[in-house]
Amino acid sequence: MRGRRRIGHERYGINFGKDDPAETHFLGGNIYTAPSRKVRSVRATSYIDLQVKRYADGDVSAPKYPAHWGTLPADETLVRAWEAAMATRSPAPPTLVKEYQSLFGSLLHATKFRPEISAAMSLLGSCLTFPTPQLYECLMHILVYLGRSRNVGTTFSAHVPGAKEVRAYADANWNVTRSTTGFVIMLAGAAVMAVSRRQHCITMSSCEAELVALCDTAIELLH
Repeated sequence: MRGRRRIGHERYGINFGKDDPAETHFLGGNIYTAPSRKVRSVRATSYIDLQVKRYADGDVSAPKYPAHWGTLPADETLVRAWEAAMATRSPAPPTLVKEYQSLFGSLLHATKFRPEISAAMSLLGSCLTFPTPQLYECLMHILVYLGRSRNVGTTFSAHVPGAKEVRAYADANWNVTRSTTGFVIMLAGAAVMAVSRRQHCITMSSCEAELVALCDTAIELLH
């Protein structure tokens, strides 16, 4: 292996890193591993920094944006803006549509590392062709939240109780025509999969919506 690395470096200019290093970077994600190899954290610090620089000029501080934007963006402001947009579906200026879709697409990649924004992104993603200034502000709220919590990530640990057990939690939101399924599957104290998406059928009660969510979770567990 060392001979191949030396040839690769001399012949093609390839620089090889250490095998299984303590810190690695892959597709915008930062992976940190403890010396004991029993704790590993996956974050999106580098990717978030790039998006903050691109869409917020590298500054998400409180003087520039509201202080409360440092909290998870899933409050009534988002729901009201989404309901207003869905009620009218008014055509938006091409510039707003382009900016909205660009920011949404950039933030969507972050859900792989920060699943807590999935529910908010699900609502915002249903208005890609008719966004409003209020919805764009909600997207910026998510970006600012991520920027202010850039070092938060998903940490897997062999030390948590029941670390080797797969655990799943499911729920449903029955406040619209097609309910929203939400579930998370956990291993070693952290999420290995998290979902927040509209159901493919119309349910007649909150109980039915929750049963559909449980079925989706069971299918994923079997897989």
